[in-house]
Amino acid sequence: MEIKKDIIVKIDTLLQMAFDDGQINFLSEPDENWKKGFRICKSLNLIRRKSSGLFELDEKGVFVIQDGGIEKYLTNIREEKFLDSQIKRLTKKRLEWEYVINFLFLITGAVLTFIFTNISESTNQKQSTEKLHNLKTEINDSISKIQTRLNEQNKSILDIKNATDSLKTEK
Repeated sequence: MEIKKDIIVKIDTLLQMAFDDGQINFLSEPDENWKKGFRICKSLNLIRRKSSGLFELDEKGVFVIQDGGIEKYLTNIREEKFLDSQIKRLTKKRLEWEYVINFLFLITGAVLTFIFTNISESTNQKQSTEKLHNLKTEINDSISKIQTRLNEQNKSILDIKNATDSLKTEK
């Protein structure tokens, strides 16, 4: 459901009145569009009731005025929700890959352990110790390379988040 243009104008007028006067009265303009605009402002927490029964601008109402009107404010909220869902999707994808990589490391470690156990039994102790040391070094190098790739992925995700944050602030 879309808010009609004349109601959007009433909402912007209502919020500007609250900003300029510091308060508004629900019954100041009794036409139907005014009532609908007033209800929308209350439901979006753009205004709040004062102790005197009148209404004043809430923090979100100030953001609406600062954004240039209710239409732009609602557009910014939609874009922010879209960007948040994109960040969640990318984070989920990254975590899935990390899970797969860790599982592969586990399997590789198990296979290497099995191989090294058989090697140590079949050769003398000094040769097997040297081979194990070399393989351990290779594993550590592989882990280091994969950790570097993970760090690069994390940096890319951070860059994407910063880019989306900068898009939020530009609007």
